Amino acid sequence: MSDGYTVDDLREHLGYLASPYTNFHTGLDDAAFRAAEIAGLLFKHDVYVYSPVVHCHSISYCADIDPLDAERWLKHCKRMAERCDILIIADMPGWNSSKGVAKEARWFGDAGKSVFLFKPETMALEKLR
Repeated sequence: MSDGYTVDDLREHLGYLASPYTNFHTGLDDAAFRAAEIAGLLFKHDVYVYSPVVHCHSISYCADIDPLDAERWLKHCKRMAERCDILIIADMPGWNSSKGVAKEARWFGDAGKSVFLFKPETMALEKLR
């Protein structure tokens, strides 16, 4: 269901792209790669997003920081979420059971910001909040 929203409706906003990571079924590297593909797809359509998975995954390896140090990364992610206008949840396997995605959705919901589910295969958007 698209609820009548398209990626065009997101162009005026800075989006936070939430996606599963820690328990992604094919591993951390694949989770980051797939999130980067989705961020790139949105970027091609002039939708600008910050993806904590894409951003922090590479940093963790380059700086030899534990990629699963939830306390460290959540502090960073919370600050970035505060600066973004909307949450875009990537419809990837495991998104609906991801503790991180659930936490990010709560942050945006508590702040009164819109939350969308984005299906990259069809470019469909569903407004969740």
